[in-house]
Order: sequence, then C-alpha cells, then structure tokens
Amino acid sequence: MEADPNIQILIVDDQPTIRESIRISIRTIKDYKLEFCEASNGVEGITKLQAGFMPDAIISDIMMPEMDGYEFCQKVKESHLWCTIPFFFLTAKAGSTNREIGLKIGAVGYLEKPFDPRVLGASIQSQVLAYWQLRDKLSHSVNTILSVFSHEVGTALNNIIGFTDLIQESAELSPEHQLWLDNILSSAKRLEKLRRKSAFLMELQHTDFLHLELDNLPVLVETAIEISMFAAKEKNIQIVKNYEDVPAMAVHRIFMIEAIVAVLENAIQFNPIQGKVIIHIKREKDDIVFSIEDEGPGVPPDRLLEIFEPFVTVANVLNHHKGTGLSLAIAKRIVDLHAGVLTVEIRQADQLPTTNPGAEFKFCFPCLTRSAEK
Repeated sequence: MEADPNIQILIVDDQPTIRESIRISIRTIKDYKLEFCEASNGVEGITKLQAGFMPDAIISDIMMPEMDGYEFCQKVKESHLWCTIPFFFLTAKAGSTNREIGLKIGAVGYLEKPFDPRVLGASIQSQVLAYWQLRDKLSHSVNTILSVFSHEVGTALNNIIGFTDLIQESAELSPEHQLWLDNILSSAKRLEKLRRKSAFLMELQHTDFLHLELDNLPVLVETAIEISMFAAKEKNIQIVKNYEDVPAMAVHRIFMIEAIVAVLENAIQFNPIQGKVIIHIKREKDDIVFSIEDEGPGVPPDRLLEIFEPFVTVANVLNHHKGTGLSLAIAKRIVDLHAGVLTVEIRQADQLPTTNPGAEFKFCFPCLTRSAEK
C-alpha cells in the first residue's frame, strides 16, 4: 500500500506544555510529514473535528475541564465519520481500572505520563498504518460492490423498463392495471437513477484530474437554474439572484453544472411552498464565492459534515437530505476536483421571514491569479 504523505494528529490536552512535548516526541516518526491540530479540552476537540480536520490519530488527556477525555472519546466513537480513527489516552491517571475504562470505550492505546517518546511514536505509527490499510480495504470493497451493483442491476432494470413500456403500448389495460404498471415503471426509473448516480460518484472518486476550460460562472448558474426551474415552479418558489462581476473560472462545464443543480434542487426540495432561494456570486479577496440560501429546516450544527457523505438520508440529518443521499456527495467531489471548497452553514433566524433556520451552501474557488501563483 502506498502511504499517505502526511500523518495528521489531533492533540487534546489542557496544558500547552504537554501538547508541545507530545509534538516534539511524535517527530520521532520518520518518513512521514506530520501535521498537528490542538485543543485544550473535549469540547474544543469536537469543534476541530466538526470544522473539517480529519486526523489519522487522536491523542487525548483524560482530566480536562468542560469535557473530559472519556466523554470526548465516547462522542468520537459515536460518529460514523470518526469512529475508526485510532484514539490514544496519554494521561497521569495510572492504574488498571482507568486503563480498562479507556480501552472499553474505544481507545486503542493507553499511555501513562511521563511517557517514552519512542514508544509513543511507534504506537501511533503502527496504528495509523493499520488504519490506512483498513480504510483502503473498505474503499476497495465498497467500490467492488457498487461496480457489481451497477452492472447487474442495470441489466435487470433495462428489462423491467423496456418490457413495461411494451406492455403499455400494446395492451388494452384497465385503469387499475395501468396504475400498477405506472408504479412499476416509476420505481424502476427511480432505482435506475440511483444506479447511475452511484456509478458517477464512483467514477469521480477515482478521478484525480479534470480537463478544465475558461468559463463564466454566472452563465453556468443560469444554465443550472433553467434545469431546476420546473421543480421551482411546482412549489411557486422565487429565485433571487445577486451577481457581482467575477473573473472567468477554469471549470469542467458539464460537471460544474451538475454540482450546482444538485445543490439548487436540494434547496428547492426543502424550501416551503412560496419560499425563496437566494443565489449570490461575488469575489472575496482571492476567492470566487458562490452561495445558495434556502428557507428550509436547516442542518443540525453537529451534522454539518455528514450532509456531504454518500447515502446520508432523512434519518440522520433531520429531513434536510431526502432521496438517495448521493447528490450532495457528488457536488462535493466535483468541487474538490476544482480545488474548491463546498460547505453548509445554518442561517440566522433574524435573516428569514419563516420559523425555519434555513441553510446556506457555499462554493469557494481560488481565482486564476491565485492558482497561477501557487
């Protein structure tokens, strides 16, 4: 397995001198670049994770204010995004009972202070390598399942859709039988849409480079609005546009329109009838920023990262993401391939005419001048 170039480590301890000592000690790990993120207690640690820092290992003290190490570890292990990250306790709390508690709630290591830097470094390196191997195996397994699913289900669905169409065209059907066939056809087409999205996402996840050409972001957004207009008219939703002049962008036109449509249709879907979707395009320093605001139910603060995970559904993100749970994952991957960032934020209640908190999906892309400098 080809190792990742960086090992990212989250250090959580209420004493700055201890955090510094851990950083110095871990530098005994050779052949890898090390990147650190620090927090002074469990609450700050969770905040760092929610902000998008995805470590390869977490090192935490136990006795800390606000949220101790045990509670912090439990919260990490409860999240499907973080539960597989190797978690180490590094603490002055000695004794087999404390060690047993730590291991039972999910820690892979329990080291007592004062610690041997070589033992700490070796422990982290071995667990991180095992974590990478597990991650790669899971990724390979998922891709294999999706590939088989796409091929086999696609063949079956083509037969179902084709023969259903033939029956509808050639037979005299009662209203009841016609309704049955309509339901069969609708369900088959919905499953075929899921199959195509799964295959597309898998293709994007194996893509590291796109052929980009200069294009105008407002023109791409207008194309996406045209595609989504039928859904907006069905709910009598007003689309408000606030465009500022921005420079041309290097984009893959079809993929970028796909990403914008995914986020726009999500906003339309969860907006109330006669609601409003606001689209902003502007330049902020060295970035081009494009955002879509809705008046829907919003996203819980502790679930903001999960909204972009594949197959995240209504059950775990409070009704803001119905359907297959793939559209926003596809949008996120497309934006990543453009060296951009796609995030979601909760709008403030005083910004809205409704009781819903609403959400703002924000696309951020580097200007060409900044990209060229890098």
